[in-house]
Amino acid sequence: MFKHILKFELRYWFRQPMLYIFILINAALIFGASSSDSITVGSQTGNVNKNAPFVVEQFYSIMSLFSLLMITAFLNSAAARDFMEKTSQILFTTPIKKRDFILGRFFGAVIICMIPFLGVSIGNLIGVQMPWLDESLRGPTFWSGHIHGFLIFVVPNMFFAGAVIFSIAALTRSTILSFVGSIGLLVGYIISQNLIRDIDSEVIGAMLDPFGMRTFSVATKYWTVDDKNTMSMGFEGLLLMNRLIWMGVGVLVLIFTYYRFSFSEKSRGSKKKAKSEEKIENVALRSWVPLISVKPIFNSTLTARQIVSQVKLETISILKNTAFIVIMIFGAINLISSMSFATSQGYGLTAFPVTYQVLDIIEGSFYLFIVAVITFYSGVIVWKERDNKVSDIYDAFPIPTGCRLSLK
Repeated sequence: MFKHILKFELRYWFRQPMLYIFILINAALIFGASSSDSITVGSQTGNVNKNAPFVVEQFYSIMSLFSLLMITAFLNSAAARDFMEKTSQILFTTPIKKRDFILGRFFGAVIICMIPFLGVSIGNLIGVQMPWLDESLRGPTFWSGHIHGFLIFVVPNMFFAGAVIFSIAALTRSTILSFVGSIGLLVGYIISQNLIRDIDSEVIGAMLDPFGMRTFSVATKYWTVDDKNTMSMGFEGLLLMNRLIWMGVGVLVLIFTYYRFSFSEKSRGSKKKAKSEEKIENVALRSWVPLISVKPIFNSTLTARQIVSQVKLETISILKNTAFIVIMIFGAINLISSMSFATSQGYGLTAFPVTYQVLDIIEGSFYLFIVAVITFYSGVIVWKERDNKVSDIYDAFPIPTGCRLSLK
């Protein structure tokens, strides 16, 4: 049964255009960074060749972080597709084992998540062949950089991050919380980035980085230009320890998911339902009164009131949303971590926490979360009625189209 589920998952995604769109996006981005100095992915390469093993591995490490939201789409669909499509009750009545279902869906989604990263090698191999690239920045192709980049960064990162996101989606059956989980993984990376600023704690920061990017920078920080042009970092030293630690964490997350996941339906809102039925019964027992004849008036004053009312409603719904609260908590944790290093300048140096420095820290700490909130909730607000299958009712309301657009 595991093989059947795995094959079905692979066939399903190979038929989806989203998979090939992500490959093109990754290839186009790396193509631009490999063929021009105007586009940068990671740090500036300087005198290092654009196709050096060090640069290719750095591309893979950066893209494994940038593509976190991309893999969330695959894993969330694999874990919660049956609940979103309302077919879970049919599927779970079949003689399918929980182990086969979880592992088949998970490994199928993880394999699919790895495929778009082939665009990194495709973009780099094509980009360095462009005629406008300076010949001094084009060297021989070392396939070890491509192989090590894929095996060291893509495989472990997709396994660990995939296990966390898959677990959240499978246990909560919520698309929103799975995306919040991916943002939480970014917080772990940012905290490790702050720890690595101090040379005394760089080893701890290297171990705490779930994506291995800072571990890679620590392991290669003393490499010369010639080393970067000819050598690649394999499974050794700090990088090997980091990869084993976080893949082990991924295994533990999968074990936890297996024991917590259940095919049975959860009871939803029994107390609220009872209170609602009691309220309806009380209203029905009241004496009926004649209906009041009302003549609606549609003018600019009503439109303004509708805008104010809807803005207030959307704002309150976002502020009370669990996902928004969790994102803000992650942001606060990241800010506290960043502020703890406000006086550190690295390598044992200290400085006073002057205003401009504190403002820069606050901006850097919350910028990612602000972008995430704006991007996510812009889509949520636009498609809220359609996702809840009540768009036909809302569209029949006497609200002008311009008013609805202004609210989005």
